[in-house]
Amino acid sequence: MATASRLTNTGTFLVNNSFDEVSYSPASSGAYTYKNGVSTAVNTVSYSQDFTQWGATSQPVTKTGNATTAPDGSTTATLVVPTTSSGGQAINKGAGTAIITTTYTFSVYAKSAGYNFVRLSFGNTAGGGYAFFNLSTGAVGTVSVSPAYTTAISAVGNSWYRCSITFTTTVGGNINGDIYVQSADNQFNYAGNGTSGIYLWGAQFEQASTPTAYVATGATTSININNFARRVVSTGVEYVSGEFDEYTGNLV
Repeated sequence: MATASRLTNTGTFLVNNSFDEVSYSPASSGAYTYKNGVSTAVNTVSYSQDFTQWGATSQPVTKTGNATTAPDGSTTATLVVPTTSSGGQAINKGAGTAIITTTYTFSVYAKSAGYNFVRLSFGNTAGGGYAFFNLSTGAVGTVSVSPAYTTAISAVGNSWYRCSITFTTTVGGNINGDIYVQSADNQFNYAGNGTSGIYLWGAQFEQASTPTAYVATGATTSININNFARRVVSTGVEYVSGEFDEYTGNLV
């Protein structure tokens, strides 16, 4: 028996387990791109729900997995608590190699756990800049002038927000997704109190101009589509069946 949980009010579902048949439109769902028998998730950052696998920046923040209920109802959200030493309180993860003059979006679900701000940035060679998000009011805070970021924050229930930044690269190179725990807007270095932090879940890095349906990843960002059956009808709707670890799309 398959399970399905509504993540948003747009008709997006997360399903797993074994099922007879599921149909979806790959052009509109943005969930997977098929190439040579392998389905590569749009999400290019690994361990998208397990932030204990992410690195730290200038300070060794505390990361506690399975700390609270995530937006999908599972107990898979991570609590990130800053150190009591002054510095940039953040975690990061490599998201692949950016292509020059290409638009990327980095998003994450966040919830206050004592601190009310999260800052997102594209790190490393092809990135830069930042944007603050207020997890108390659901508003965008300070955004860097360069590079020019497009930002968004949307409430998804139970005090969770999906925050995102989008920009177009001017150079190529390796790129990271950086997530900073912030105690105030436009604040960069501070000492935490050792208990306050934020909850995180569902990071996604994708080649898109807006955040699309969330696709969870583990150690890898690809699955082999030879493990299940698929067919496409004349309308462009694709049907798949078999045993799935995880599938995200717009059910039709």
